[in-house]
Amino acid sequence: LSYNCSFLPKIDRKVLELHGNGYTIQRISNYLRDNFEYPLNKKGRKGKPYSVFYVHSKLKYLKLLILIYAKTNCLESVKISWQSM
Repeated sequence: LSYNCSFLPKIDRKVLELHGNGYTIQRISNYLRDNFEYPLNKKGRKGKPYSVFYVHSKLKYLKLLILIYAKTNCLESVKISWQSM
């Protein structure tokens, strides 16, 4: 799914790819911190970017897209579902 869904943001595709390769949530978090720019907030951010909670939240809705793709085998239905999230 991470290779075929060109409509997903680059970071979401990478999270899907790493999860599919068996990376833990902590390893995915560390990878994102090392390889992706984090957008700044006007109020300023406390703590490290791309926390474990962030990755867990991303995976929660990306897994729903995986289930939709597994049931329908149609990227168009995945795209519609992703746009409605």
